Amino acid sequence: MNLKHSRYLIISLLIIIITSCKKEVNSDPQIIIISPTENQQFNVLDTIQVKCIVYDDNGIENIKTVLVNESLIPVLNPVNYYPQTENKNIDLEILYPVDDIHLESGKYFILVRAFDGTNFKNKYVSINLVEVPKELEKLIVLTKPDNFTTNVFSVNPVFEIEEEFVIDGNYISSDISSKYRQLYITGDIPCKLFVFDLEENELDWSVDASMPYPVFSNVYYNDGTVYTSSENGNITGYNNVGTVNLSTDFTTDSLPTKLLIHGEFILSDLKLRTGPQRLIATYYLVSGVKKQQIITNFKVIDFYLVDENNIIVFAVQNNTGKIFIYNVTENYISEPVHIFNNEIISTSIINKSNFLVGTNNTIWLFNSSNSSTISVVEGITASQLEYDELNEIIFATELNNINFFQYPSGELINTVNYGDSILNIHLLYNK
Repeated sequence: MNLKHSRYLIISLLIIIITSCKKEVNSDPQIIIISPTENQQFNVLDTIQVKCIVYDDNGIENIKTVLVNESLIPVLNPVNYYPQTENKNIDLEILYPVDDIHLESGKYFILVRAFDGTNFKNKYVSINLVEVPKELEKLIVLTKPDNFTTNVFSVNPVFEIEEEFVIDGNYISSDISSKYRQLYITGDIPCKLFVFDLEENELDWSVDASMPYPVFSNVYYNDGTVYTSSENGNITGYNNVGTVNLSTDFTTDSLPTKLLIHGEFILSDLKLRTGPQRLIATYYLVSGVKKQQIITNFKVIDFYLVDENNIIVFAVQNNTGKIFIYNVTENYISEPVHIFNNEIISTSIINKSNFLVGTNNTIWLFNSSNSSTISVVEGITASQLEYDELNEIIFATELNNINFFQYPSGELINTVNYGDSILNIHLLYNK
């Protein structure tokens, strides 16, 4: 007798045992999962064939199949089956798609839940998922043909340029979400936050800037939320469909610009409405209430997380580039840990210890662990910098050009030229 016949004989015997047992009225349904088998391995984006036998002497109203994590929390939508006739014994086969590219490798469970109208029964079988590898799909490029239009292009990994779409309006700031396939752009003519679907290349949703100062000064995406800073002195967060999940108070004395999420807080570089003074303010993410602020008197170019207490700040003060460490917990800013001869124009993070810094005519590598710098690329003034950790490539814009350099050698790989000046670049990954 072969293995297949043996398995079905065992299942048949189990069904006979279940159905021959004297059952109490309103007893729980009985479930036998045939496939997948315990600890079977699948790839994310596979379709899992789920086979099960469900029995209940009162009949079955509903059978639900869903993928859950190790905490037994659903991570995908369920597939529901509703029997068309009153059937006490159901032999069910469904195809369950594991269609979320963002699922990570690890242990999960297929849950089959049967409900007879009064009682339900859960049955679990463990599976192992292998995640989809992260890949760089393309570089999104925003250019300025005139003062009232923004062009959006892409460059694929073999340096082919494709025009994506055109936006009516000028440009102030932009960011991107690979997870939600969205591009976020703010401009003051018109005064809106535009959110574009990068799959369909069309407007997904938009938000008008509020009076009395209807201008968004910056846009910043982090972990499912896009944040805007406004000339009204407030910060607003929106989820991927435009629902507000953070709103700070309007202020009359200062304007938020650069933004950064740090644990349970959101930080902002603040510029006073009158005078040159600047500050860094910390707000609670849940309530939007300001926790603290500190006078800095420098302009933040970028800041990044270092650890649970500190951030690294790349700034310009008195026409000089300076790097500081800000202790958020103690609300304390260090003396400059490094000073450049020129202004800092652009930055990008490699890891929590190493950063790319663009100044006049040079791209530097700054190591925060020992506050050292070495030149990576000379002879270029990079208006924007991006770093792709998967392929170890530096993307640096200069006027109408995008330069591709190998890291850490600084060797030039290629240069792509546009007819218009480049406003910004963003890396779009497959997840």
